[in-house]
Amino acid sequence: MKKRFLIFLLIIAPLCINAVHASEDNAKLQLLKEKHYETEGTIVTVKIPHVVNVKDDKVKKVINKLITQAIDDFTNEFKEFDKEPNTEHKLIADITFQNYDSDDKIISFAINATPIMADSDLQKKFYTVDLKTGEVYNIEHFLGSDYQNIVKKSVQQQIAENKEKYPNLMYFDEAVNNLKITNEQPFYINKDNQVVVVFNQFEIAPGYMSLPEFIIK
Repeated sequence: MKKRFLIFLLIIAPLCINAVHASEDNAKLQLLKEKHYETEGTIVTVKIPHVVNVKDDKVKKVINKLITQAIDDFTNEFKEFDKEPNTEHKLIADITFQNYDSDDKIISFAINATPIMADSDLQKKFYTVDLKTGEVYNIEHFLGSDYQNIVKKSVQQQIAENKEKYPNLMYFDEAVNNLKITNEQPFYINKDNQVVVVFNQFEIAPGYMSLPEFIIK
Protein backbone atom coordinates (compact mmCIF):
# COMPACT_ATOMS: atom_id res chain seq x y z
CA MET A 1 0.00 0.00 0.00
CA LYS A 2 2.82 2.42 0.88
CA LYS A 3 4.55 1.71 -2.42
CA ARG A 4 1.38 2.44 -4.39
CA PHE A 5 0.91 5.67 -2.46
CA LEU A 6 4.45 6.79 -3.29
CA ILE A 7 3.88 6.01 -6.95
CA PHE A 8 0.64 8.01 -6.84
CA LEU A 9 2.53 10.99 -5.43
CA LEU A 10 5.11 10.74 -8.19
CA ILE A 11 2.32 10.85 -10.76
CA ILE A 12 0.36 13.82 -9.39
CA ALA A 13 3.32 15.97 -8.29
CA PRO A 14 4.05 17.35 -11.79
CA LEU A 15 0.37 18.18 -12.23
CA CYS A 16 0.38 20.24 -9.06
CA ILE A 17 3.64 22.00 -9.90
CA ASN A 18 2.69 22.88 -13.46
CA ALA A 19 -1.00 23.56 -12.90
CA VAL A 20 -0.94 27.32 -13.50
CA HIS A 21 1.73 29.82 -14.36
CA ALA A 22 0.16 33.05 -15.48
CA SER A 23 -0.06 36.50 -14.01
CA GLU A 24 -3.50 38.00 -13.54
CA ASP A 25 -2.98 40.05 -16.71
CA ASN A 26 -1.95 37.14 -18.94
CA ALA A 27 -4.31 35.14 -21.11
CA LYS A 28 -5.91 32.20 -19.35
CA LEU A 29 -8.97 30.00 -19.32
CA GLN A 30 -11.60 31.05 -16.83
CA LEU A 31 -14.80 29.29 -15.81
CA LEU A 32 -17.78 30.64 -17.76
CA LYS A 33 -20.53 28.28 -16.63
CA GLU A 34 -21.13 24.77 -15.36
CA LYS A 35 -23.50 22.29 -16.97
CA HIS A 36 -24.84 19.06 -15.53
CA TYR A 37 -26.96 16.54 -17.37
CA GLU A 38 -28.09 12.96 -16.96
CA THR A 39 -29.25 10.51 -19.62
CA GLU A 40 -30.11 6.83 -19.61
CA GLY A 41 -26.46 5.83 -19.69
CA THR A 42 -24.47 8.83 -18.43
CA ILE A 43 -24.14 11.45 -15.72
CA VAL A 44 -21.93 14.29 -16.96
CA THR A 45 -20.69 17.48 -15.35
CA VAL A 46 -19.02 20.04 -17.62
CA LYS A 47 -17.07 23.09 -16.45
CA ILE A 48 -17.12 25.29 -19.53
CA PRO A 49 -14.34 27.89 -19.71
CA HIS A 50 -13.63 30.80 -22.00
CA VAL A 51 -10.40 32.63 -22.61
CA VAL A 52 -9.82 36.03 -21.01
CA ASN A 53 -7.15 38.74 -21.32
CA VAL A 54 -6.78 38.29 -25.09
CA LYS A 55 -6.78 41.59 -26.96
CA ASP A 56 -7.31 40.29 -30.49
CA ASP A 57 -10.95 39.27 -31.00
CA LYS A 58 -10.07 36.91 -33.87
CA VAL A 59 -7.57 35.03 -31.70
CA LYS A 60 -10.09 34.94 -28.88
CA LYS A 61 -12.63 33.33 -31.22
CA VAL A 62 -10.07 30.75 -32.34
CA ILE A 63 -9.31 29.71 -28.76
CA ASN A 64 -12.95 29.61 -27.69
CA LYS A 65 -13.74 27.51 -30.77
CA LEU A 66 -11.02 25.03 -29.78
CA ILE A 67 -12.53 24.82 -26.31
CA THR A 68 -16.04 24.25 -27.64
CA GLN A 69 -14.87 21.61 -30.12
CA ALA A 70 -12.92 19.70 -27.48
CA ILE A 71 -15.90 19.66 -25.10
CA ASP A 72 -18.22 18.58 -27.93
CA ASP A 73 -15.85 15.76 -28.90
CA PHE A 74 -15.81 14.44 -25.35
CA THR A 75 -19.58 14.71 -24.84
CA ASN A 76 -20.27 13.00 -28.18
CA GLU A 77 -17.96 10.19 -27.12
CA PHE A 78 -19.89 9.77 -23.88
CA LYS A 79 -23.22 9.70 -25.75
CA GLU A 80 -22.15 6.34 -27.19
CA PHE A 81 -23.02 4.85 -23.79
CA ASP A 82 -26.68 5.80 -24.37
CA LYS A 83 -26.92 3.34 -27.26
CA GLU A 84 -26.71 0.42 -24.83
CA PRO A 85 -27.44 2.06 -21.45
CA ASN A 86 -26.66 0.32 -18.19
CA THR A 87 -29.20 1.72 -15.75
CA GLU A 88 -27.48 0.12 -12.77
CA HIS A 89 -23.99 1.39 -13.53
CA LYS A 90 -24.07 4.62 -15.50
CA LEU A 91 -20.99 6.28 -16.90
CA ILE A 92 -20.06 9.20 -14.65
CA ALA A 93 -17.89 11.81 -16.36
CA ASP A 94 -16.35 15.16 -15.55
CA ILE A 95 -15.09 17.62 -18.17
CA THR A 96 -12.93 20.46 -16.98
CA PHE A 97 -9.92 22.57 -18.00
CA GLN A 98 -6.33 23.27 -17.00
CA ASN A 99 -4.08 26.30 -17.53
CA TYR A 100 -0.39 25.54 -17.98
CA ASP A 101 1.48 28.65 -19.07
CA SER A 102 0.96 31.95 -20.84
CA ASP A 103 2.86 35.15 -21.58
CA ASP A 104 2.49 37.88 -24.17
CA LYS A 105 3.16 35.40 -27.01
CA ILE A 106 1.44 32.09 -26.30
CA ILE A 107 -1.11 30.32 -24.15
CA SER A 108 -0.86 26.62 -23.32
CA PHE A 109 -3.85 24.78 -21.85
CA ALA A 110 -5.80 21.53 -21.85
CA ILE A 111 -9.40 20.37 -21.82
CA ASN A 112 -9.70 17.30 -19.59
CA ALA A 113 -12.26 14.52 -19.36
CA THR A 114 -12.49 11.78 -16.74
CA PRO A 115 -15.05 9.08 -17.49
CA ILE A 116 -15.57 6.62 -14.64
CA MET A 117 -17.21 3.22 -14.66
CA ALA A 118 -15.24 0.37 -13.12
CA ASP A 119 -12.05 2.42 -13.53
CA SER A 120 -11.29 6.04 -14.31
CA ASP A 121 -9.74 6.98 -17.64
CA LEU A 122 -8.17 10.44 -17.79
CA GLN A 123 -8.19 12.02 -21.24
CA LYS A 124 -6.71 15.36 -22.27
CA LYS A 125 -6.66 17.54 -25.35
CA PHE A 126 -3.71 19.95 -25.33
CA TYR A 127 -3.42 23.27 -27.12
CA THR A 128 -0.66 25.84 -27.45
CA VAL A 129 -1.80 28.91 -29.36
CA ASP A 130 -0.02 31.99 -30.71
CA LEU A 131 -1.77 34.97 -29.11
CA LYS A 132 -0.93 37.27 -32.03
CA THR A 133 -1.91 35.09 -34.99
CA GLY A 134 -4.18 32.40 -33.52
CA GLU A 135 -1.96 29.64 -34.95
CA VAL A 136 -2.23 26.36 -33.07
CA TYR A 137 1.31 25.11 -32.67
CA ASN A 138 2.49 21.54 -32.99
CA ILE A 139 5.61 20.11 -31.38
CA GLU A 140 7.80 20.72 -34.44
CA HIS A 141 7.42 24.47 -34.00
CA PHE A 142 9.33 24.31 -30.71
CA LEU A 143 11.80 21.46 -31.33
CA GLY A 144 12.55 21.81 -35.02
CA SER A 145 12.52 19.31 -37.88
CA ASP A 146 14.42 16.67 -35.87
CA TYR A 147 11.73 16.61 -33.20
CA GLN A 148 11.08 12.89 -33.62
CA ASN A 149 14.60 11.85 -32.68
CA ILE A 150 14.88 14.51 -29.99
CA VAL A 151 11.71 13.37 -28.22
CA LYS A 152 12.37 9.65 -28.65
CA LYS A 153 15.91 9.78 -27.26
CA SER A 154 14.95 12.05 -24.37
CA VAL A 155 11.92 9.97 -23.35
CA GLN A 156 13.80 6.68 -23.56
CA GLN A 157 16.67 8.09 -21.50
CA GLN A 158 14.35 9.48 -18.83
CA ILE A 159 12.43 6.20 -18.61
CA ALA A 160 15.68 4.29 -18.12
CA GLU A 161 16.65 6.70 -15.34
CA ASN A 162 13.20 6.49 -13.74
CA LYS A 163 13.28 2.69 -13.71
CA GLU A 164 16.67 2.75 -12.03
CA LYS A 165 15.63 5.27 -9.38
CA TYR A 166 12.13 3.91 -8.80
CA PRO A 167 12.06 0.13 -9.42
CA ASN A 168 8.30 0.01 -8.75
CA LEU A 169 7.53 2.11 -11.82
CA MET A 170 6.46 0.07 -14.82
CA TYR A 171 6.58 0.78 -18.54
CA PHE A 172 5.70 -1.27 -21.61
CA ASP A 173 9.18 -2.03 -22.93
CA GLU A 174 8.08 -2.83 -26.47
CA ALA A 175 6.12 0.40 -26.76
CA VAL A 176 9.00 2.44 -25.34
CA ASN A 177 11.57 0.81 -27.63
CA ASN A 178 9.38 1.48 -30.67
CA LEU A 179 8.19 4.98 -29.90
CA LYS A 180 6.65 6.72 -32.88
CA ILE A 181 6.50 10.48 -32.47
CA THR A 182 4.39 12.48 -34.91
CA ASN A 183 3.37 16.09 -35.27
CA GLU A 184 0.19 15.17 -33.40
CA GLN A 185 2.19 14.30 -30.26
CA PRO A 186 0.36 15.76 -27.23
CA PHE A 187 2.42 18.37 -25.39
CA TYR A 188 2.21 21.58 -23.42
CA ILE A 189 4.55 24.40 -22.40
CA ASN A 190 5.36 24.56 -18.69
CA LYS A 191 6.15 27.53 -16.45
CA ASP A 192 9.83 27.38 -17.46
CA ASN A 193 8.98 27.57 -21.16
CA GLN A 194 9.93 23.92 -21.65
CA VAL A 195 8.18 21.45 -23.93
CA VAL A 196 6.48 18.69 -21.93
CA VAL A 197 5.37 15.68 -24.01
CA VAL A 198 2.47 13.62 -22.71
CA PHE A 199 1.47 10.06 -23.52
CA ASN A 200 -2.05 8.74 -23.27
CA GLN A 201 -3.06 6.40 -20.48
CA PHE A 202 -2.05 2.79 -21.30
CA GLU A 203 0.07 3.95 -24.27
CA ILE A 204 3.51 3.29 -22.77
CA ALA A 205 2.69 2.34 -19.16
CA PRO A 206 -0.03 0.69 -17.05
CA GLY A 207 -3.15 2.70 -16.26
CA TYR A 208 -2.17 3.42 -12.66
CA MET A 209 0.62 5.67 -13.99
CA SER A 210 -2.01 7.92 -15.56
CA LEU A 211 -0.61 10.08 -18.40
CA PRO A 212 3.22 9.89 -18.33
CA GLU A 213 4.93 13.25 -18.88
CA PHE A 214 8.49 14.07 -19.90
CA ILE A 215 10.23 17.44 -20.06
CA ILE A 216 12.23 17.79 -23.28
CA LYS A 217 15.15 20.04 -22.41
